[in-house]
Parts: sequence; structure tokens; C-alpha cells
Amino acid sequence: MKVTSLFFNGVLVFSILFGCQTLPKQLTASQYVQQSLKYIGDINSDDLKVSLQVICPEGQNRGQSYHPQPPYNSYQVETRFEIDRSGGREVAQFINPFNGFVFGGFHVLKDGKYTAYDAISSTAREITSLGFGNYRHFPHGHLQRALEDTTELVYEGLSSFRNSQAHVVKIMGDRGVKLFLHPKTYALLQVELQTVHHPYGDGVIIKKYYDYREFGPLRFPTRFEAGGVYESWGTLLNKYEVSELDNPIVLPDLSPFRRLAGDYPPARMVSLADNIYMIQNISDDELGIFDYNVLVAEFEDHILIGEAPVSNASSIKAIDMVRNHFPDKPIKYLVQSHHHSDHIGGIREYIAREVKLVVPSASQALFERIASAPWNLEPDTQSKAPEKPGFLTVEETVTFGDELNQAIVTNIGPIPHVNDMLAIYFPKQQLVWQADMITYGEWRLTLEPSVIFLEKLKKYGWTTSTIAGVHGQILDGKALEDYLRN
Repeated sequence: MKVTSLFFNGVLVFSILFGCQTLPKQLTASQYVQQSLKYIGDINSDDLKVSLQVICPEGQNRGQSYHPQPPYNSYQVETRFEIDRSGGREVAQFINPFNGFVFGGFHVLKDGKYTAYDAISSTAREITSLGFGNYRHFPHGHLQRALEDTTELVYEGLSSFRNSQAHVVKIMGDRGVKLFLHPKTYALLQVELQTVHHPYGDGVIIKKYYDYREFGPLRFPTRFEAGGVYESWGTLLNKYEVSELDNPIVLPDLSPFRRLAGDYPPARMVSLADNIYMIQNISDDELGIFDYNVLVAEFEDHILIGEAPVSNASSIKAIDMVRNHFPDKPIKYLVQSHHHSDHIGGIREYIAREVKLVVPSASQALFERIASAPWNLEPDTQSKAPEKPGFLTVEETVTFGDELNQAIVTNIGPIPHVNDMLAIYFPKQQLVWQADMITYGEWRLTLEPSVIFLEKLKKYGWTTSTIAGVHGQILDGKALEDYLRN
């Protein structure tokens, strides 16, 4: 409002002028998302050409450790993208330079169709690519999902955000997703979504985007953060930097992947040696994860399990398979190799069933916290009838044995992957069970984790004829002999 004065026929007149500024048209929630999509560009363009390098600097990657304090390893992770649809090429390569190996996978355009070779899987199957736009760190997937059903979108208004404001759009449904958009450009600034099936229980995953810049026809945030806020644990964030890719991606030899390519078979129990089995391809159909193995070791009056990966649903499936195979032998021990979230996703189901946890000594406090984590959004067995976890901690070595079997559980850490890592040696069968060190059929045996594991075998004097693990195929016979000769 503005007050002015003027003279009319010698009489002073006060005039009150109301501002005539036009209020911006109120957009619908889907229109806000459409505006944001325009800002980042058309990810589906046929003439798209972009080369990006995404680096999580060493010391700022906490996603694999989920420890806000030691013991954890924090290392550099790099992702490279090359997409040239006009040239018929799409490649994504995931690299962990600290450990010296490609740890994620590849997208390649083959015979006019997008396919992917998953580098951490039990079969390295050939699958339909998720596509560049759905890569989990970038905004595109969230925005595209928002437009799948615009009736699920609700505009919540302009709210205070980062010393300024942001439009808030909520995607209704079971995950409670919220999008925070720039007040003028509508660029996506932040995503929040409720966690489910996470060992730390109730929480919110947060992805923050900063400093958008043009890369060819697209705009990407050149800095972003990803992590979670858990009621039981606090804030965990990884920080990433995005830049142009100077050198073209050189694909490794994909022939091993192509030889193994195929659909994942249903979970099945296979024999590794006398009284030792492995459940291959333990899966969680809802999460779409199919690439983990579980050890099953038979003793005179009980069963020992190695690893509780993925989720409670996977553990329930594994427990049912063990019960069907050994109806008269209870599961007494769960040996948990290390604390990474993908390996402990199903541990609460074992806690609820009073299975004793065999864990590195330094990780006991973490597992105690997981046992008491709130699961109110989607209650699990442990939240409905809580049990206090029982532990057998391993500082160096713990041995289990009877007339039927013997298992030597050894803390082989520190290694680059984690500070504490348990492996199991069965001397009668000359078999070793391990996690994340050897992934036969997918990782080359000359890579750093495998070389380090070979050194550990020599250190402990384990005579070995078979190596099996949480990932990959069974390594025995000539392949193992060739490996041990290195």
C-alpha cells in the first residue's frame, strides 16, 4: 500500500493507492514437478550426449559403513557415465578406487536394447537396464516417479528452507516422499522418503542437491549429499561431486559376465562339502534383490548360519529352508562377517528367534542398537516381541566343534573393506567361507581384496580346497589351484 498527496483546485487531497501487483498463478502439484523436469532437461532425448564423473571424496563416504564413529572405513567411490544415444552407446561404470575394483556394474547398449551386467551377483545375469535417468543419486528418477500417477501428488505450499524458501510437493503412498523445489526455478533441492526394511528401523532418507550446472542438454547438481536420519542412530551423509568426464570409459572384458548371464534361479540349498551347505540366491522379491548367499553348517545337535543379508524377509526364507532340511536341529548361532548394511539387513529376525550372534567384538554395541531400533512404520518380529540379543564376540579366534563338524571363526581384519571381518574355516572339509573378499565368476582373482585374502590364507595356514562366500560362485578345483599359485 502507498500513500500519495496532490493538489486539486487548491485543496490538498490524500490518495491511497493499492499495489496492483499480480499474484502468481497457483500451480498444481504436477505442474510444479513438470516445471522441475524442464529445468533438468529431457533425459529421454534420442540425441542425448553427456559424460559425467561422480566422485565421493575419500573420507566422505559413509554409506558402506553406517558407523558414525570408529570402527568404520571411509573411502573414495567413483561413478562414470557416458551416454550418447545418437551414437548408440550408454555406459555406466561404478568404481571403488581404494579397493581397486569395479564394484557396481555396467550399462551397455547391445543389439539396440539397453542391458546391464551386474558385477555383484550370483549369476551376473543380463538384465534390462534401469536407465540413466533412474540412477539413484540424481533427481530424474524421483521426478519421473512423481508423474507416474499425478493423483498421488499434493502441493503443501511454500515453506522455509535453507535460509530461503522451497515449494513442497508430497507424493502420497507408503513411502511418504517429499520433494523440495526451488521457489523460482523449481529445480529439485531435496528429497525425503521414509525408510523401510532398514536394520536401523524408522527413519528418513534425505538427498540434497546443490549448484546445478549445464552438461550438454541436461542440468545436474554438481554437489549432492545422500544419507539417512534414523531415530536410533542420527544423521549419516555421503557427499558427492559431479564434473565432466575427461577420459572415455574403457570397459573391462565382459566375456565372463556374458558366459554367466541368465535369469536368477530361485533360492536353493546346495551342498558345499560334508555337513556344509549354501543357500544360493537368497532373495527379497519386494526389494528386488537376488544376489546373496547364506552358509548352513550342520553340527550334531544344532545348525550354524553364516550371514543374514538383505532383509528380514530373506532371513525368514532362509530359516524356513533350514527347518525343512533339518527339522530336528535348531539354529543356534549366526556368524555375521561384518557390519555393512546389506549384510545385516536380516539380522533382527535371528535376534527375535533367540539365535546367538557371533560378531566382531568392536561391533557388539552396533548390533545391540539395531536390536532395539524402532520399527513402528512396518513392525517386524523383533518389534512385536522384543528379545535381548545374545553374543559371542570374536577378538581373534573362536572355535566350534563336535564329532560331526568343526568351524574356526577368525577375525581377519583390519582390511581395506572394514576394520573387523570374520571368516570361517572348516578344517575337515578344507573349506573357507568369506564375504566381500572373493566374488568368483565376477571379480578377477588378481584384484586387491582377493590378493589380500590369499595373504590371510597363508597367514593362518589354512589348507583350502574350496572357497565360498556371500557373493559369487563356488571356487574350487582347477580355478582354485590356479588362484593359489599366484
